[in-house]
Amino acid sequence: GSCASGYSQMYSSPACAPNHTCGGTYFFPVAILFAIIVALAYLVLPSSSSTGKLSVVTYFYQILALLLVETTETDLWEKSLAAVFNLRVPVQPHRSTVSTSSSETVGICPVQGLTAVGNRLLHLTVPLVIFGALAGLLAVDRAIYARNGHHYTVSRRRRFLIAALSIAVLAYTTTLENTFSLLHCVHVQGEKRLFLDANIRCFQPWQGFLFVIVTLLYVAPLVMVWWQWRRRTLRLASDALYVALEVPYRTNMWYWEAVSLVRRLLIVSVYVFVSDVMVRQIVLVILCVAALLAHVAVQPFRTRFVNLFESCSLGILSVIALMNIVSHGYSVIYDVEAQR
Repeated sequence: GSCASGYSQMYSSPACAPNHTCGGTYFFPVAILFAIIVALAYLVLPSSSSTGKLSVVTYFYQILALLLVETTETDLWEKSLAAVFNLRVPVQPHRSTVSTSSSETVGICPVQGLTAVGNRLLHLTVPLVIFGALAGLLAVDRAIYARNGHHYTVSRRRRFLIAALSIAVLAYTTTLENTFSLLHCVHVQGEKRLFLDANIRCFQPWQGFLFVIVTLLYVAPLVMVWWQWRRRTLRLASDALYVALEVPYRTNMWYWEAVSLVRRLLIVSVYVFVSDVMVRQIVLVILCVAALLAHVAVQPFRTRFVNLFESCSLGILSVIALMNIVSHGYSVIYDVEAQR
């Protein structure tokens, strides 16, 4: 839906705020700082990514954000790390003291006139800002080396390439979710309308660009496997690719990062496009349990600890998904009893 006239949607929240309270916040400086911190983190923390621990934690929090349907979105961003791993700018939501005709509003309103569609587009720009921050850090690093009269080494460039590949994997889930949401159309009075905002007809020109992005996201796991297979077959010296995508896994499990992307693709697709709550939760349980069983069967990581760590995280996600079914079932029964 859309906000009433004179109101704008808040960042990462369905709530609306009066237009006069929007803008003039610290949102954009925090967003830029957040992008720089993420870029720096992937440059200076190679050990965590090389063992697979960071990959396990990232997957857990990204999927957790999709499963916690009983928690309001605002509370979720306040009380967990899901915001960071889903590349939401970690601005602390606040309760507005402005008196409005509606109930009190909670959140940050960065731009006057922000809509549900604009909110999703704003989310999609965050990965781009992070890549921009990484490019800026690369330029600064090269400038420092040149000023000191040193030749910029291959190892330095490779470090930035590893960070870029790792950030691309990190951004995959949130890019999927936001792009799918902007393409999710439903029938309203005989017309295809955007699910986010029924005031918008589907098949807008800007959605054509999003279709291109979706196509790239769908083929990304296949391209990744082909690229890795080609490197292994031709013995190309693509050390950055090896470090970013293969080092955490056993030699015969070199393709498992692509499997992880496929899991994300399936879960996000179900989360966005399956409208029936019970059906959605059942399918999510099946996908979570299937991911757990597949992991336990193949034990893809090099170390026993990381395999155990991943088993525990996938088990927790499966339990949460199952609890959602139970919770929804109880709520349906309660509603039926209340109507009698």
